[in-house]
Amino acid sequence: MAFALEEIRRLGLRPMRLRLQAPFYGETAYRTALADSVREYLTEPFDRLVISMHGVPLSHIPKACREHNGHSTHCADRRTWHERHGEEDCYRLQCEETRRYLVQDLGLEPERVELVYQSRLGFHDWLQPYMARRVKEFAREGAERIAVVCPGFVCDCLETIQEINDEGRADFLEAGGKSFTYIPCLNSSTAFVTALSTLLDKTIAEPSALLSAENQRKYKY
Repeated sequence: MAFALEEIRRLGLRPMRLRLQAPFYGETAYRTALADSVREYLTEPFDRLVISMHGVPLSHIPKACREHNGHSTHCADRRTWHERHGEEDCYRLQCEETRRYLVQDLGLEPERVELVYQSRLGFHDWLQPYMARRVKEFAREGAERIAVVCPGFVCDCLETIQEINDEGRADFLEAGGKSFTYIPCLNSSTAFVTALSTLLDKTIAEPSALLSAENQRKYKY
């Protein structure tokens, strides 16, 4: 968002009326599209469903959300705190709730669904657990058959195809794994496109979706 606003300034397009699409990971139509796409790939026996989200440095999330790094429900268990403090856009919260929704929508035992973070750069602390590390540990823990989905990406790209489906698969099999199933992103699937177009229609028609004065100050727009 900050980059888009900077480009608008650079191109001299201000003033422009902007509407902000709210996070939609909890919307029923999106949840259904995601769960249905994952379910297709779980017809064969598997030991663990791995949800790989793009990682971010800890410094990018609220200070109170940096504790217990590596625990997959720390923020999701504290949703009311986020609401009280206006921190519902916490990235860790949204990732953890996406995992929780998939557990519910697929009817899986929580212990069979693990949230990890990928694409770390540098040496400072990012959100954990790191996919690059965990993928080499699954087989030793008894999870020899895994399925991996990357719902933080709506479309497949180098970070899903090469980093996860190629490099992640190779690391998993080399560490003793037997079966690695990569679940493609939603891409241009009919269910996702339909859900997204409905959300966008609502956003365009909703006056409250206009970029708020608070966000204008926050992003210096």
